[in-house]
Amino acid sequence: MRSRDLDAPLDPELGASVLAAAGGARFGAVLLGSARRLDAVEEVFAYRVSADAAPQALLSCGDREDAQERARGYAQRYYRLDPLNRGDAGQARGFVRVVRAAQIPAGDYRDTCFRRPAFADKVCFGWQRGDERLVLNFYRGPHARGEPARALAALGSLAMAALSRREPPPPAPDPLARLEARLRAAYPALSARERQIVARTLSGRSAAQIGAELAIGAASVLTYRQRAYRRCGHAGAGEFLAALLD
Repeated sequence: MRSRDLDAPLDPELGASVLAAAGGARFGAVLLGSARRLDAVEEVFAYRVSADAAPQALLSCGDREDAQERARGYAQRYYRLDPLNRGDAGQARGFVRVVRAAQIPAGDYRDTCFRRPAFADKVCFGWQRGDERLVLNFYRGPHARGEPARALAALGSLAMAALSRREPPPPAPDPLARLEARLRAAYPALSARERQIVARTLSGRSAAQIGAELAIGAASVLTYRQRAYRRCGHAGAGEFLAALLD
């Protein structure tokens, strides 16, 4: 093996800062900051998954306000649509893959996780042990150039070692679930579907967005919404707020 075939080592100070943060709440932010020094990385997301269970998020960090929501959507809805989880990616113990936005079939997954945040691709580091897989994703923005920086591989390997000891954080309360629970208590006459639609309306979603989330047409969303208003004697969604804020 020739020395020029070997990757240069990671900056020791950068690596030390990542290791020092590994057990704390700022690990995601430190890892993201370190990745940005190496490449056009805009978001990091890591998870652990076993057999047929849903992925457990280990960290999610980015500047966009919807980073946590995107991570939750991936775990709940999009995981099985990811090309990373098809074929032989998990057969070897360790793997590195670059998944381009163009490789994702057109649809909600591609829109939510790539098109809207303007991510060009994600650089994925994975380790398979038995039926458990650990995966770290670096999402690169629209200014990413060609292949990922080689130093990103060294950072990914270091971060994977730290992640292998990291436990999933306690699940954050789902604001929609909380809102639906309060609607159930304040308006017991509403059906489950009506509660889902009113909660999403109050959270600012359009009929088209609600329909996409619930796999129904926008016209059906409007029908359920009007039915909920009539059932409760309200003229609009805002009138639900008075009871919910008491």
